[in-house]
Amino acid sequence: GDYRPPPYLDLNVIVEDSINRQGAKVVTTLRDRGARAGREFFERVDGIEAVARTEATRRPTRSPVRYPTLTPTIPPSMYPSFPPSAYPTLSPTPAP
Repeated sequence: GDYRPPPYLDLNVIVEDSINRQGAKVVTTLRDRGARAGREFFERVDGIEAVARTEATRRPTRSPVRYPTLTPTIPPSMYPSFPPSAYPTLSPTPAP
């Protein structure tokens, strides 16, 4: 016989629709499983909603600037930066 591949299914859409249709059941399941595991985290959950990643709003920056930075503020260095130390240094480092 002829091979007929299965129809294309977008799993992301299926999961999103399932969660949004049965949000209360998902919350109840999370609460029950959390209680059995001895965790109270899900007791504070009031509701749940799934949103496609492409439609999610990007997080704002922690410290927005008034105008966008169109170019680097300093010339790029040919040397990699030092890894962060556990404590602040008392003097500037010699490398850029």
